[in-house]
Amino acid sequence: MSRRATTLAIAVVLSATIATSAGCASARNGLGTTSGVCFGAIPVGKSALGEPVTPTTLPGATKQPKPVTPVFVGVRTASQKDIDEFESKHSHVDLVAELEKRNKGKLKSLCLVAFRGLFDPSTVKDLLGQVPPAPHRVYAVVVVTEPSNKLLATFVRSKVPISFSHYVVGGG
Repeated sequence: MSRRATTLAIAVVLSATIATSAGCASARNGLGTTSGVCFGAIPVGKSALGEPVTPTTLPGATKQPKPVTPVFVGVRTASQKDIDEFESKHSHVDLVAELEKRNKGKLKSLCLVAFRGLFDPSTVKDLLGQVPPAPHRVYAVVVVTEPSNKLLATFVRSKVPISFSHYVVGGG
């Protein structure tokens, strides 16, 4: 390879690295302080999910499937409007009343942490609401208080019932 081609290749790699770094910085800055406080809720959310679920083996299959490890989808703060929207999709539960009961007082600031995977309701901590049938238990949304990071509830759903706009690499 000629010296000029080598220099050009290095310039391209550096440009891509700088552009990627700038993109990451702007995304991180775009989160703002309101969502940033919820990143401490991610480990609490992950611990609420229980053990990874192993899909059932199809008849005649020769290999045992591996457990499905949950993948982080996103994290966000939850405003009263978010709670009302979430509750409207789960009208069988008075969500605010139940969360206040579990919190032992009024709700001040909540974080929602979402994961994609397969979830066994018998191992999920603080499960709240109805759970879809086994093949449709693909999302879990964990409700955590902020700043104390107290687990209040976990919902298992067939789809994410509220928008998560902050994603990580490997997330949904």
